[in-house]
Amino acid sequence: MDQDMARLGAALKASRVARRPKMTQEDAATALGVSRATVQNIERGSRPSKVNSTIREYAALLGWSKGSVERVLAGDEPVLVQDSPGDAAQPSPAPAEDELPVPPLIRAELRKGQVLASGVFDLTPEGSTAQLIVVVKGPNDATDEDMRRYAAAWRQTQRKLRELESSETDDES
Repeated sequence: MDQDMARLGAALKASRVARRPKMTQEDAATALGVSRATVQNIERGSRPSKVNSTIREYAALLGWSKGSVERVLAGDEPVLVQDSPGDAAQPSPAPAEDELPVPPLIRAELRKGQVLASGVFDLTPEGSTAQLIVVVKGPNDATDEDMRRYAAAWRQTQRKLRELESSETDDES
């Protein structure tokens, strides 16, 4: 498994380095809501020792399609969401608002303010598809200090969600 995680880490790093515009480890860490050290550990394949939601989020951030993590672990190459000749992979366009399976109240809230962060958390054992999707919003007129407070609150909440996520996996072992 260690060699598999090292291969996965190297593939994630190669995808990040190949992106245009360039994405640094710090950029990736900020987008994922984790530390730069976490991104470094993932890219080295040193930690975590198994695939978790952060690795899946990182793969999605880099434009990998669902199932690409498993493909790389099996010795294959990742599949990008959409390949454009000469360009880095770009995610497929989002569905029109009326196509999203989201209640009207959530749509209305998503229109307000600015998106500060987001996260996707697995709710069920491996192989299942139930997920918790979180979008962190803030006011358009937030100050730098407000943004720092919001980011700190999100990091704390995200840690708690990841603890819940990993405890669910541990409980089923």
